[in-house]
Amino acid sequence: MRTAFLALMLAAVPAAAGAQLPEGACFVAQAEGGQMPSPGVASLTIEFRPLTGADRLGKGYWRHLRISARMSAQGQAARDGVAGLLLSATADCRTETLTCFSDDDASQLSIEVIDADTLLVRTSGFAVAEYGDGAGLSDLAEVRGRETRYRMARSDASACRPD
Repeated sequence: MRTAFLALMLAAVPAAAGAQLPEGACFVAQAEGGQMPSPGVASLTIEFRPLTGADRLGKGYWRHLRISARMSAQGQAARDGVAGLLLSATADCRTETLTCFSDDDASQLSIEVIDADTLLVRTSGFAVAEYGDGAGLSDLAEVRGRETRYRMARSDASACRPD
């Protein structure tokens, strides 16, 4: 009986570990059928930043991430006048709910961990902006208020470095 219980517990460990948000990892959106889920986004990366020092002690169940979107010349990018720009945002994600909030709490996205190398990101509105001298602003959702999904694949860290 004890052996059966231990076997059952050990079988559950990989599934529980697979549901965790990664740390220190880079994910790149995958085009489906040659097209991104939102025509306004040409490419999308999400970098899960490693927790260090005080963050590791104080944040615990949170992960920091940086989102970078190269905008296309279509959809919301054309509407918002940000064609070709690299827009970005940072967010904090609660590990037990897999929900992420922008730094100003105005935008939200959720993450489903498919496996260690694949994520499904859903948002009905997540603002990304141009930093520095520019003032470009757009959204990862094609239509604000309607869900857009991005399938993300683990990639080399260099893919998440801004241009």
